[in-house]
Amino acid sequence: EMRPDKWTFVALLVAAKNLKDLGRTRWLLAEMLKMHESDLQEGKEGDLAPDADIFMHVFNAYASYIPPFKRSATRIVEAAMSSANAVAETETTVDAEAEESVIDISSKITSFGVTPPQSGTEILAEVDILLDRILEESTSRDSSPGPFSRVKVSARLVNAYLSVYYRHAPLDGAQKKFNEVLERTKFEPDAHTWLGILERCAYSVDHHERGTAKEFAAMAWEKWMEFESTVEVNSQTSRLIERAHVAMIRAYALCVSYLFRLFRIYSPIYTCI
Repeated sequence: EMRPDKWTFVALLVAAKNLKDLGRTRWLLAEMLKMHESDLQEGKEGDLAPDADIFMHVFNAYASYIPPFKRSATRIVEAAMSSANAVAETETTVDAEAEESVIDISSKITSFGVTPPQSGTEILAEVDILLDRILEESTSRDSSPGPFSRVKVSARLVNAYLSVYYRHAPLDGAQKKFNEVLERTKFEPDAHTWLGILERCAYSVDHHERGTAKEFAAMAWEKWMEFESTVEVNSQTSRLIERAHVAMIRAYALCVSYLFRLFRIYSPIYTCI
C-alpha cells in the first residue's frame, strides 16, 4: 500500500501555495497531523510530524492567499436594513457553530474551522496560533512531546511567518510584530529578513504609512549594508542585491541623498552628457 511521506506533503503544499489555495493547505496540514497521531497510537515512530520545512510552506500559503472579504469594499447599510442584517448574522453564527473542526491545534488554544479565513484579521489570528504552538512545543521539556516539537525556529521559518504580516497587516502592525518576534524567538535574521522588510516598505501605497516606511526601511537598510559589505557578489547574491536596491529606491523615492550614496558605492562607468 502506498503511503505518503513528508516529501509527498511538501510537493502538495507547494502546489497549493502556488494556486493560492489556503483551504487545501489547511486540509493537508490536518491530514499530516492525523496520520502522525495514528502512527503514534499504533506504536510507530511517527515520521510525519511537521517540521520547519512544512510550516515554511504553510506560512507562505497564508501570505499568498487572497481573502474574500475586504473591509474597503463594504458599504454602509441603511438603518432600515439593520433588523434583516441581525437575522442574517444570527443564521451565520448558528451555521458556524455547527461546523466541525478540521484542524484541532489544541484544546487549550483553539480549533480551526472548515471554512478558510475570510479576512486579513482572521489570517493573522491563525498564523499567530500556529507560531504560538510551535514555540510552546519546541521549547517544552515534556516527556511526551507534541506534534510540533520537531519544528526548529530559524530565520527561514520566521521570515515565512512575517511574510504573512507583510501581506495582510498594516505596516505599523508588521513593524510591531517584527520587533515582537525578534525579542521573543531570539532568531538570527538573515539577508532575506532585511529584504522582506525593504520590499514591504517599497510598496506602501497608503500615504499614512510613509513615515513608518522610511523608519522601518532605514533600519533594515543599515542591516542589509552590513550583509552586503561581507558577501561575495556572484550569480546567486547579485539578484538579492538588485532586489534590495530596487526596494530601497522605491521606499526612499523622494530621498535624493540615497541616490548620491548609491552612486558613491557603485560609480557609473560612463558619463552622462
